[in-house]
Amino acid sequence: MEQTIYNENLNLKKQLVKLEKELAFMKKILENKSSMVYNLEKATKNGKPVWIDTQMITILELKQLDQTDFIKKLIHDKQNTRYNDNDW
Repeated sequence: MEQTIYNENLNLKKQLVKLEKELAFMKKILENKSSMVYNLEKATKNGKPVWIDTQMITILELKQLDQTDFIKKLIHDKQNTRYNDNDW
């Protein structure tokens, strides 16, 4: 019985630490003052979560992130865009 309570307490402490880290990350969204919230996406860089602005990020910055399917699609979309300011 005592061991069960100890294990439950340990699990709750681990869950609390995890939630505190996630909350701290969510608060970092406010650091992107020049970005619209709906343009921000969660990505990882070296295993750590970061916010990226999908409209303002460059291909070079995208290549520095951990390569997920979402990041690869963003790189592909940015490399193959049909609109170019120099066309006008």
